[in-house]
Amino acid sequence: MGSRPSSLHVLANDPAPTVPPVVFRVGEDIVNRTAVYEFENLLLFGNRGSSRSHWTTCANATIDAEATYVCKYGTENSSYARFVARTARLIRFGTRTEIAITVNGEKYWAKSWSTEVTRRLF
Repeated sequence: MGSRPSSLHVLANDPAPTVPPVVFRVGEDIVNRTAVYEFENLLLFGNRGSSRSHWTTCANATIDAEATYVCKYGTENSSYARFVARTARLIRFGTRTEIAITVNGEKYWAKSWSTEVTRRLF
């Protein structure tokens, strides 16, 4: 084991900082066939987000995710992402992804792409 530097002093009885709790909510909307996940920690930095997954069949689903993060310097960063997976008559599979990021309400970056493939057994 190495030795402790002489400039390092161990503090006795130093209480740990208290951090506001993060609130998590997980649920399912069985009528609309949607699963929901949300988090929130507004007391510390103003962070919050959610993710919603909606499915019409086992082969068709949409996932929407959104989050807002406020850094300690006051900059607010928001991101939104959507992922859609689908099948066409069980012959082709396709996906579409969209992502958008804003900084202090101004568009910062965005991109979308899609792909489609023929279904194969092997």
